[in-house]
Amino acid sequence: MASRLITMTDAKAVTFAVTATRPTSDSDGVDITGWRLTAGYVYCPGVAVLRLQGSAALTLASPTDGLDGPELWGYRDAAWWRLGYLNNGLDILIVGADQGFAAEVDFVGVFDRIAVAGTPSAGSVTAILTPLQEWQIP
Repeated sequence: MASRLITMTDAKAVTFAVTATRPTSDSDGVDITGWRLTAGYVYCPGVAVLRLQGSAALTLASPTDGLDGPELWGYRDAAWWRLGYLNNGLDILIVGADQGFAAEVDFVGVFDRIAVAGTPSAGSVTAILTPLQEWQIP
């Protein structure tokens, strides 16, 4: 049976603010085209670790006009695409500035930009997205 070897490529991690509104502009979110192995090609990690860190204890809920919890968005071909809801569509509880939330997210590598939309109950939320490299070992 094959085993998986996974490594986080911390040098390519990107940090960006979570916003209460959904992305609309081609400058919203954060650029992840630097993850690509060669300029112009889409070949890059498809899986990443998303970490959310609050400035204080807070709950991260749906964005403005949203109903189903914090959202992950990707930008490609001059449009924003909702990739899914974080935490299965439930509010995310961040206990304090030194305790956050983390999840593995898929499909992010084929997009040019990534954004997280959600409304914090207090303070602010910073997102850190780190690509994962994966190999199968026979």
